[in-house]
Parts: sequence; structure tokens; C-alpha cells
Amino acid sequence: MVETMRAAPGVGLAAPQVSALQRVIVVEYYENEEDEELEDAAEAPKKLYTIVNPEITRRSTDVEVGTEGCLSVPGYNGEVERHLAVTVKGQNRYGQR
Repeated sequence: MVETMRAAPGVGLAAPQVSALQRVIVVEYYENEEDEELEDAAEAPKKLYTIVNPEITRRSTDVEVGTEGCLSVPGYNGEVERHLAVTVKGQNRYGQR
């Protein structure tokens, strides 16, 4: 899943998007928003999360609208409203909370 997400390139992918009927997501993003703006952003560190049985436990009341692509339908982009912050619980790939 990580290879597929990175090849797209994307910042997140859910197992059903790659025909795996499991509750697993992978998410990878720059730890600092400023790193994404760097000329050579490839050298900036990214944080990778693999979450099994993810569950959103909190979400901010503030939202923003942004353009997002869909890795399941390449070339398709649309305006999506997202919460500015979410808290997710689940297990890592080793079964730890």
C-alpha cells in the first residue's frame, strides 16, 4: 500500500482502494508544512503512519475546502471539505495501540 501511495503520488490510501477488504490505512505527510514548500522537498522528512482498524475519535469544528485527487480514479480531482484536525486511534502494523 505504501508503494502504491507513493507512486501515485498521494498522502493517504485505504486498503479497499487496492482491492484489499481490510480496515487498514496508510498516511504520509511532511511533519512541518514549511518542508512541503521547500525547493527540494524530497529531502525533507516525512512521517509515515500505518493504522489497522482506524477510528476517528475527535475532529475539529473548523473545516477547509481544498482540491484533492483520487488514487482510485487517476486524473479525477474535486473540491473536498476536511476537518483541520482529527484524532485517530487504532493499532500499528505490530498490533500495538
